[in-house]
Formats: sequence, structure tokens, C-alpha cells
Amino acid sequence: MRLTSLALANYGVFQSERIDLDPAPGRINLLIAPTGAGKSILRGAFCDLLFGIGAETPMNFRYGYQDMRLLAHAETASGAIV
Repeated sequence: MRLTSLALANYGVFQSERIDLDPAPGRINLLIAPTGAGKSILRGAFCDLLFGIGAETPMNFRYGYQDMRLLAHAETASGAIV
């Protein structure tokens, strides 16, 4: 399964952000941004997506924990979107 997009709502510095990824085999998705743009927060979002957002998360510093959301779309090997 390969991720095709990641959406963040009220997570870290992001109020509403969606990142589209290329799921093609052999492709590398590279995110480049200036210092302070939120690259480390995105790295944490991938981890929280896989393992769940902990109750003691440091990513609730701006919007709080209650409305924090992570949503991802993925593509299976057969091409089905889940």
C-alpha cells in the first residue's frame, strides 16, 4: 500500500493542509521548505498517522487536542484507493 495524500487539520502549525504524494513505484516524494515551515511537524504527522496521536502530544500547541485530525488516502497494489 502506498500513500497518495496526507491531510492535517489543527495539527501543529497547520490549520488545514493537504499534501499529495506520487504513489508510483520507484518514485521519491521530497518535501523542501524553508526553516520553520513545518517539515518536522509533517514527519511527526506520519508517525502519528501510523501509531495514533498520543494524549500527551506536543502538536496541540496552537489548536488544542480536541479538533486535531490526520487523514490519509492510499493506493493498494491492485490500484484500489482506500
